[in-house]
Amino acid sequence: MFFKKIKCHYFFYLLLALIYAFNLLDPIRLTVVDLGRHIANGRELLSGNTQVLFQNHYSYSMPEQKFINHHWFFGVIVYLLDQLIGLAGPQLFNIFILLVVLFFLLKMMEDVSSPLISSLLGLIAVIFLSMRTEIRPESIGLLFTAHTLWQLKKIQKNDFLSPKIMTLLLIQQLVWANTHISFIFGIFLIGLAWSCAAILKSPHVSFSLGKKLGWLLVMVIIVSLINPNFFRGFLEPFNILIDYGYSIVENQTLLFLWKAINHSGFIWFTVYSLMFIPLYLMNFRELDWFEKTLSLTGLFLGYQALRNVPLMIVFTIPTLAKLFNIQYEKIRKKISFDFPPKLMKIFLGQLYGLFLLLTFAGIINPSINFSNRKLGPVVEEARAASFIKESSKQGPIFNNYDLGSYLIYHLHPKHKVFVDNRPEAYSSSFFQNTYIPMQQDSEIWTEVANQYDFKLVVFGARDITPWAKQFITHMIDNPDWKKIYEDQYIIIWEKDDDFDV
Repeated sequence: MFFKKIKCHYFFYLLLALIYAFNLLDPIRLTVVDLGRHIANGRELLSGNTQVLFQNHYSYSMPEQKFINHHWFFGVIVYLLDQLIGLAGPQLFNIFILLVVLFFLLKMMEDVSSPLISSLLGLIAVIFLSMRTEIRPESIGLLFTAHTLWQLKKIQKNDFLSPKIMTLLLIQQLVWANTHISFIFGIFLIGLAWSCAAILKSPHVSFSLGKKLGWLLVMVIIVSLINPNFFRGFLEPFNILIDYGYSIVENQTLLFLWKAINHSGFIWFTVYSLMFIPLYLMNFRELDWFEKTLSLTGLFLGYQALRNVPLMIVFTIPTLAKLFNIQYEKIRKKISFDFPPKLMKIFLGQLYGLFLLLTFAGIINPSINFSNRKLGPVVEEARAASFIKESSKQGPIFNNYDLGSYLIYHLHPKHKVFVDNRPEAYSSSFFQNTYIPMQQDSEIWTEVANQYDFKLVVFGARDITPWAKQFITHMIDNPDWKKIYEDQYIIIWEKDDDFDV
């Protein structure tokens, strides 16, 4: 009786949301993600320590390094959620945010096509969105991007911008500018809408609306300056992707990742592009300049970096839905056919059933399957931190890059870290002349170890970088250090004072 009261496509939307939520139930692995440091940021800020906004507060190797904390407000949010219900809190928050993103995408697709097309393309959207399941401030950025685009499409369609929506977008931009560097896309989207109206003279936008969009653009830029680092914070999106001296997986192109680690993102991107580009070229005149420009921008960003793949979907898939609808109508006029609604329901039901099976079995994405979904953290990871807390050994810890956030979460302020997974918080020379060489060369290791007087080495057992593998091999045979702890996540060595001269 329930399903008779709702439209059929909403049932498929619900299934899609459940599939996406399942994909997002990625167990929290603090040894390899940034979440621990974000929570520590919130903890520090709410205790009155504002150094985390401007300096490399958590490190003893480069404590004076200037650091622009562009995501500080996200830290406050996840810290409060962690205090309220534990680490499951940030995870549930992340799932909710990204489900709202999916909702915006489905509505934007439905507005320019049909429930059938939005239900079909929704499956593709979930595949790409699920490539980024980690709890990050970029999730909020993706939400605000999707919401801004949704509002702009309604504004363009109705040729009207109300004071209420303008205020909403300005408040959103204020939060966005203090949550993630993707706030620049709020400016970009509004700027693109204004330029299409004022410069390209879009026939869909009146002169008065173009003028209002211009004022909104100016105010959004001004609001973006309201952050702890003012102009430097505003300019950070243009500076953050400089050469760190250390390669970050999420910043690599999809082709590079396919060649290096056989990441499937490039294959999916290729299939998506082969579907999108021909339709784009065949129906180029049917699109307005806003859609044309946004689509090409999205494809470029998606290829350029793994971190941009969800952004690519937000920028392109509403246009793809419109292109599918245009092409369908053209074909239907020539051939004069139509699909019976009952047949479409059966087809969608079978397709969604197959998609569910392939998702649960880990075929669509090998890293996601029914056996490795979980709400909350991998509790076994906390054992190493407990061991260190109970240890009587004091003094500096040497740790690897990935483990920094984990140690900050569990051990700060008693212990500071040598390095953590904020490459922008360290200099390029630090990585190239110190961090990497000390793991590759035993003589350099001894020199640096004496310089900082390391007492403990806390190292991620799953670090797959070539220098990390060399370092672990070296430490196994190093008589000056004895292994005092090991599990599947972390290895700990202690300086053997019996060998000191």
